[in-house]
Amino acid sequence: LKKLIYLLHGGNDWKFVNTLISRKVKAVDMSTTDSLLALLTPSEKVVNAGKGISESGPLVDEKWLQHYNSLPERKTVKYFLDRGFTTETALRFGVRWDVQQRRLIWPTRNKIGDITGFITRAIDPNVEKRYLYSPGFQRNLYPINEFEGNTVILVEGSLDAQWLYQQGYTNCLAMLGSSLKEDQVNWLIANVQNVVILPDNDVAGRLATKKIIHDLSGFVD
Repeated sequence: LKKLIYLLHGGNDWKFVNTLISRKVKAVDMSTTDSLLALLTPSEKVVNAGKGISESGPLVDEKWLQHYNSLPERKTVKYFLDRGFTTETALRFGVRWDVQQRRLIWPTRNKIGDITGFITRAIDPNVEKRYLYSPGFQRNLYPINEFEGNTVILVEGSLDAQWLYQQGYTNCLAMLGSSLKEDQVNWLIANVQNVVILPDNDVAGRLATKKIIHDLSGFVD
């Protein structure tokens, strides 16, 4: 790794900033930056929704796969569109609407495009578990089959990653959680030179960032 960059969401935790700098991490306060992500030029390359996709991988629960394939490909719920996503993004990432479960559902894939699992999200705010996962789900970097570049923008959730891809940032990956797994750390070390950490703007996001920096800073040249 060449550089770690932590994007501050308008906070004034300068003690934390100094700690980051001492660990060779570049900290940027987004509250004083008009368009920080403009520094990371998005790719203009248009990637087809079906790039490198096969129907299934060895880790997919067959019942989940059959159910997913039975859902209309082009039917997206208003909730998804109201959040600023487009129909094109839904098609690109295979986001479908499960009317019986009243959940959005989309697949996760490995680096060659095979489906390895499914994520579902409830749209009812009163549902206790917003996210559910298919049996045997493995938390890999998402969407690793779409990733391009040697600088990665690291986010927590898959919808965060989908949003950035919609804006043209094809170098974004989601951890699918608030921390990095060992195999995710190993992949980043082997495949990218710069890591930009874009955490959720909350206490948990800041705590997660400290853990990520701890996991990666020892590998910064």
